[in-house]
Amino acid sequence: MTRCDYRTLQALLIIPIFMFAGCGQGNSHSDVKVSDLPANGLTSTSFDQDYLQTLVRETRDTAENRLTQAYERNRIPPSERNSHAITEGRFQQFGEHRLAVIDLSYSGNSMRVTRIVGLVQDRLITVSCIAPLGKPVNFLSGEGHCAQAVQQKFSLSH
Repeated sequence: MTRCDYRTLQALLIIPIFMFAGCGQGNSHSDVKVSDLPANGLTSTSFDQDYLQTLVRETRDTAENRLTQAYERNRIPPSERNSHAITEGRFQQFGEHRLAVIDLSYSGNSMRVTRIVGLVQDRLITVSCIAPLGKPVNFLSGEGHCAQAVQQKFSLSH
């Protein structure tokens, strides 16, 4: 793969992240996207390990589909398609909120995305944080755009 093809592909890998952000309230920082949607019956009881695994699977499947589309648009031969989505999920307590945290990375790229999903009253909030250089996202620190968005959306005042 040429350097130009690799950079084009690298830029296109960001596409799956924005898909998860939805159309709710946005954030002005390009490395953080926020979605605020109705919970549609999802409750803290149904916010369990099965739901977490569904989020992990959906994240991986969508990222893989977008990656395949990017390869095809850029006419990358199948023999050179060596990047794959890698996802892991866990629950993290943040104040009174139990948050689902999904880490997405790519085997052939340093970019990393962290999706933080939680319920606030009858709303499903998703904060997607992009780390293009692969540095782990610290959304609990209170510093940086991601941490500020998480603090704002899941603060104890909600």
